[in-house]
Amino acid sequence: MNIVQKEFEIKCSQHPQQPIIFINTKQSLDVQDQQSAYLCELCLSENLTFSAAQIISIKQIIENGDKQIIQKWPPLNNQQILQDLILKIDQGGNKKPIESQIIIFFTELKEEILKQLDAYQKKIINYVSDHSQIIERYQKISKINELRDILIENKQNNLSKIEDLSKLLTDLHSKKEKNTQLLSDIMNRYSLLEDRFKQENLICFKNYVLSIFKKLDLFCIDDFQGFQQNQIPLNDNQKYIPQIMKLISNKTNYCSDEFLKTINEQLTKVEPFMAQQNFDQICEKYPIQFDDLGNEELDLINKQVDHMIKLKKKQRILQLNNKI
Repeated sequence: MNIVQKEFEIKCSQHPQQPIIFINTKQSLDVQDQQSAYLCELCLSENLTFSAAQIISIKQIIENGDKQIIQKWPPLNNQQILQDLILKIDQGGNKKPIESQIIIFFTELKEEILKQLDAYQKKIINYVSDHSQIIERYQKISKINELRDILIENKQNNLSKIEDLSKLLTDLHSKKEKNTQLLSDIMNRYSLLEDRFKQENLICFKNYVLSIFKKLDLFCIDDFQGFQQNQIPLNDNQKYIPQIMKLISNKTNYCSDEFLKTINEQLTKVEPFMAQQNFDQICEKYPIQFDDLGNEELDLINKQVDHMIKLKKKQRILQLNNKI
């Protein structure tokens, strides 16, 4: 005799010789009637008030309650819900179209993702291999094309072009500091571009991309149209690194090039995770454009600031002396 059979050995309170085999799910408010929740076979045959809708087999509950829906349990206002759930589960033939649709969807999604990755890979390779932007910037800064024109004209013994060469040299010497900085910035950007594709940075970016997939949950989306319309671009955070660097590299901070390069490298490493932060407003007010000022103007501002600080110190000393 197994455990299930032993469970059925409980005897009926109304018919002591009969084992209990049913549960009556009808709500009982009378304490004396609570015994009628457990029924034997004779209880059913003798009491015509019992409804089949409220009677559940104990054997069915014990044997199947841990793996399937019991049609009459729990008591509900609408028992048809349980019947509908049972039909959904039992209709095995209807599962196949849904499963096929899911397989097709994810197969197409994987193919589309691979296409996007291939396209992005080609874009990055072309970007890294294309030096035309650097050459264009160099040509603009160095005015090399003007020099070429002068030299070509001089081949024809055009003496007027000798004066043009002198003017060009004078202009470029006057901009030596500015041009040195501009070309250094280009070099730094190119170095940062190489650093961006170091192994540790690529691993960081890969983990970021994988973390996005892990967070995707089809079952958490209630409004699919709203979900599609309210997506934030993944690279939206990229615009903040130049802003942060601009604040740090402010001329009045007198940061070294080595320090700025290091900071930029570190920001680049954490760039993928910056998308999780809120940078809607970095500055409360529009920052002062110190980059547009020359060194002499900056020195004058520093002198004015030093003078103001000294005046404040003198005022504090006078206030202390007056209190004494």
